[in-house]
Amino acid sequence: MLDNEVYGETGGQASHTASTVDLVGVAKASGISDARPLSTMAEIEAFYAPIQDVSSGPRFASIKIDSANLERVLASRDGSFIVTRNPRCARVWPDLNSCRCATQQKP
Repeated sequence: MLDNEVYGETGGQASHTASTVDLVGVAKASGISDARPLSTMAEIEAFYAPIQDVSSGPRFASIKIDSANLERVLASRDGSFIVTRNPRCARVWPDLNSCRCATQQKP
């Protein structure tokens, strides 16, 4: 879990993980024995190999990240675009050039 400790969608208020909630503790209490915080690239790289082995059950890692308000691309909330984007990308339409999904434009 990448945790910036804020609610970005609603103005950047501090989330519960910023003060009182320990997600690693919650994961362990939920039966995930391999739950740990990761804070360095070396720890992340060391966690990569074991996480590929699914036979040992679920694993959980909490990685704290910067809460800077960086530029981001949010999903479209345009209903007609959402309904029609998948058929166009699935090449249902005979004119592939009309696929607006490929150009990231709303219809």
